[in-house]
Amino acid sequence: MSQPIRVLLVDDYKLTGTAVRSLLLGAADIILLDEIATTTDLQQLCAQHEPDILLLSLEMVREPQSTLATFTNCCPAAKIVLIATNCTDICASEFGENNIQGCILRDRIPDELIPAVRGMMAGVTCYSQPVARKLAQLEDEQGLTDETGELTDREKEALRLLADGLTNKQIALQLQIAESTVEYHVGNIFQKLG
Repeated sequence: MSQPIRVLLVDDYKLTGTAVRSLLLGAADIILLDEIATTTDLQQLCAQHEPDILLLSLEMVREPQSTLATFTNCCPAAKIVLIATNCTDICASEFGENNIQGCILRDRIPDELIPAVRGMMAGVTCYSQPVARKLAQLEDEQGLTDETGELTDREKEALRLLADGLTNKQIALQLQIAESTVEYHVGNIFQKLG
């Protein structure tokens, strides 16, 4: 058996912590290293545990903007998944600028957390469908242009499929391109929308 996926939870919602803990305890291939409600000990815990995935409250990202920089410096190989209450106030720049590879809505944690954690370790970006739709909507509203930040036709196709809830692998199959190419397009999308 391969090494278990190591997860660190940083969230001050007690109900979220309870749900995450319960779900992860039921997954033999995932370990919840620790859960903290503030970012005070984040640097020390990252250095101590070296998590594969950081589940981080969107609200905590906005408070001290240094949170992600601190984490990235401690654990540059870790993947960051935001936990959001809703997607009405999601800003695409938070995704691109901070190397966010996923965002799960709190009410979708029971259905999406375990597949998202496993998917992230396989290189798949994982967004709750309403989040992907919101990002697609932001792209439409911003009316971006190619060399100056506009999404290419292929990036628009990938974004629409992502908004429909498809994984990178499914998008690659549908567009008949390599999964790594989809990941490249998705990275460009979030960078351009920021």
